[in-house]
Amino acid sequence: MSVAIPTIAVSTLALGWILLTNTSASLLLPDPNAARDRFAYAVNIPASSSPSNLQLRLRILFHLCSTYAVILPLASFLWAFDDIFFRSYKTVPVVTPLIIISVPRGGTTSFHRTLALDNRFVTPSMLELVMPFLCLQKLVYGLHRMAPTAVQQLERFLKWINGVTSDVEARHPISLFAPDADDILLGEWHWISVGAVRTFPVASSWQHHYQMDAHTKLQRERSLLLHQRMCQKVLYHRGGHDVDDSNSSSKKRLLLRSHLSPCVPDFQRLYPDATILGILRDPIDVLRSFAGLSQVAVKTATGVDMLAATESISSPWPPLFVKILSDMMARESLLYGGDNGETWSEPPDRNPWMGQCHHITFAEFKKDPAQALETIFTRIQLPLTQQMKKAMHQGLGHHETYKTRHTYTNPTLEAMGIDQNAFLTLPGVARYSKLLKQPVSDGDKRIMDSPDHATRINPSLV
Repeated sequence: MSVAIPTIAVSTLALGWILLTNTSASLLLPDPNAARDRFAYAVNIPASSSPSNLQLRLRILFHLCSTYAVILPLASFLWAFDDIFFRSYKTVPVVTPLIIISVPRGGTTSFHRTLALDNRFVTPSMLELVMPFLCLQKLVYGLHRMAPTAVQQLERFLKWINGVTSDVEARHPISLFAPDADDILLGEWHWISVGAVRTFPVASSWQHHYQMDAHTKLQRERSLLLHQRMCQKVLYHRGGHDVDDSNSSSKKRLLLRSHLSPCVPDFQRLYPDATILGILRDPIDVLRSFAGLSQVAVKTATGVDMLAATESISSPWPPLFVKILSDMMARESLLYGGDNGETWSEPPDRNPWMGQCHHITFAEFKKDPAQALETIFTRIQLPLTQQMKKAMHQGLGHHETYKTRHTYTNPTLEAMGIDQNAFLTLPGVARYSKLLKQPVSDGDKRIMDSPDHATRINPSLV
């Protein structure tokens, strides 16, 4: 008996690897370049600059070993189970999705979670992003309904092992069932995107892993296919697409919050009929809030202090915050037309999102959330239903109560060694700042005057 158990375990993991290398479960494998970067850093023990750096390398090495030896082989069974018993999810169309594209800490969490209160939409939850398996999702959602206390205990355990402390949640409340951003999916599974820093806080690699448009076409397409499968599973499970029913009124529309700015051209090809929503915030506030959350989240998860500096050595992280956020702001501002009318696609008449991009400012949303959301619904020509009005009132009240109970201080630009004027005059940041003074963009005006706009919207949702 003592010999049989290890034999069964090894055989199970070996079978898992067969599935990983010979079926669509291979989508779960990390990006090869990102994996090589992690392995090279982890095994280079002699390069450890301090005991804490040695601890980080060992932590990354443990994460690599556990991922490849246990997590991925077991995950392949869950993926294969989905493909066998829920295989029709692959045929679910992602039609006229609403995609929130914005920089992190721009007010997107509140904006996204408030929009998600509308029962005409379905949006990925944290559970669906970190565990993209229908069989497991159905089990957890079912258990949540029947034994919520047990799921709460599971959630507390998962937060504990991932270093999600009260300091992290004060800035960004986390729950398995709360809507969240799609960079979590690729950060956790492919080890790329801006979200990859949580488990691999190495400054020399972060920008490359974020810059997905610089990755090989094959690897980018593989990551986007995993992303698409996640969206299809969400629609299949909770969007009314799991029933073979031609009645489209029972089907929901995908609402997605994305921080994958380098993938906008790819999204345009995948979802040409998408409606794009954005919320813009003062760039200084974005930078400070992004640095504050990154610092707390990474330190509690890995022990790395992203803002640590000495008199002779400055931290490499604040300049990276500036580079990545300014790049994201530049890309986001192009969605609404740049100073000279630039757009993502050239020539402009090939841009499938022309006239379908709308934004509000964080200041507008904070001052009067109900009015700001009513403005957005008007622009996308969707009626604001009574269900949404009621849910919005309750949801915003809860959010305001949560914020008043949690206080924190974000690092100043001076403390990070960032020159404010230099940051604000970066081309992407300057263009983004200019949009803050233009709540209604030219694209919004065109869309309101366009007679064929209603045909772009799923009529079952009107």
